[in-house]
Amino acid sequence: MLAKGGRCQSCHSNCQTCTDTSYNTCITCKEHLFFHQHTCLQTCPDGYYGNEKTGTCMTCHSECGNCTGPENSDCISCERGLYLAEGKCSSSCPESWFAEDSGTC
Repeated sequence: MLAKGGRCQSCHSNCQTCTDTSYNTCITCKEHLFFHQHTCLQTCPDGYYGNEKTGTCMTCHSECGNCTGPENSDCISCERGLYLAEGKCSSSCPESWFAEDSGTC
C-alpha cells in the first residue's frame, strides 16, 4: 500500500512495495517474482537470468544471449557470431563437432 493524497492505494499486483500504482514503480516484489528495472516479472528478459537468492534479474555472461546463471557455462543461447556447445559459447565448435545455422554445434 502507498499513501497518495491522504488515501492508501494498492501497488500493482506484482509489487510488494512501490512508489505508485503502475507496474513499473515497484521497490520490492512479491514471492517468486524477479525484480528488474522497477518491475516484477515471472521470468527475466533475454540476456538475464532469475537469481532465486536475491529475487532479481541478473546479467548473463557477456557471451550468452540467454542463460540459467552467471557463468559462461550457463548459456542457453549465444551472442551473434558465437556457437553453443554443452552450455558454453565460443567462436568455433569443438573438435569433432560442426556448426549449424542455428548457432549451435
